[in-house]
Amino acid sequence: MNGYNFRLANSEDKEYLYTMCISFYMFSEYSRHRPYDEDKIREIIDWYLSRPLNEAVVILLCYSNTPVGMLSLLSAPAPFWNGFIASEQVWWVEPEHRGRHSLQMIDLAEEWARKSGCLGIAFSALNSNDSVTKIYEKKKYNLSELAYYKDIK
Repeated sequence: MNGYNFRLANSEDKEYLYTMCISFYMFSEYSRHRPYDEDKIREIIDWYLSRPLNEAVVILLCYSNTPVGMLSLLSAPAPFWNGFIASEQVWWVEPEHRGRHSLQMIDLAEEWARKSGCLGIAFSALNSNDSVTKIYEKKKYNLSELAYYKDIK
């Protein structure tokens, strides 16, 4: 795979996960609307890594054994599915490492979701991110809804 491999994140990956979360935050709309909270991001990374494998996972894309991409997923009850679905929370690949490996990360996410008892899987995209939309369409995902949010704190 030309120096690339995939694995599940563990406690030794915390700094890589944190750095990729910062990159995602700076790239996303969140940086315009939500304050950056280092302690909360670190707390959430710890939460992911402490969950049972069927509840939450972080899949890493590594290059020469160094994490360069992450895909975090949760398993949650979904009333219209009559069961659980997997939901992507953060998907980030460093720009210089993007390409076919992104598609393989989706395949691994789907495999995790099946093994975790999920009936479906949901991914989101940042505003007007046509390249991600094309990936989802290529993988036969259907547009389900648009999400809007409001800070109520």
